[in-house]
Amino acid sequence: MFGDILIEDRASGTQLIQEFVRQGISVRGIQSTVDKIMRLNAQTAAIENGFVYLPNEAHWLEEYLHELTTFPKAKHDDQVDSTAQALAWIQQHRKPTYNFDATGLTRPSWTARFR
Repeated sequence: MFGDILIEDRASGTQLIQEFVRQGISVRGIQSTVDKIMRLNAQTAAIENGFVYLPNEAHWLEEYLHELTTFPKAKHDDQVDSTAQALAWIQQHRKPTYNFDATGLTRPSWTARFR
């Protein structure tokens, strides 16, 4: 599941899927039934409740957070849309997994930035 390449099967995405398939690269075309705003709205509970983790530091983090926090009025929204679609995919295809150590349930070594 976490090695899947997801591409929205619409407009230029359809051509990209076809090109990857010709090259022997496995991709999954996904269909969207609602607009970008509704897709993100469907994921806000997961984000606001701390289920989305981001690294403390990354060269892309500032730009990514800016795009997320200024959506839908930002100049760019591709990362927001990709995030919303990826979270929806994970919710639909996830299998519950838990990590335990001597003290109990552990969380990934990432920090929730949206609390």
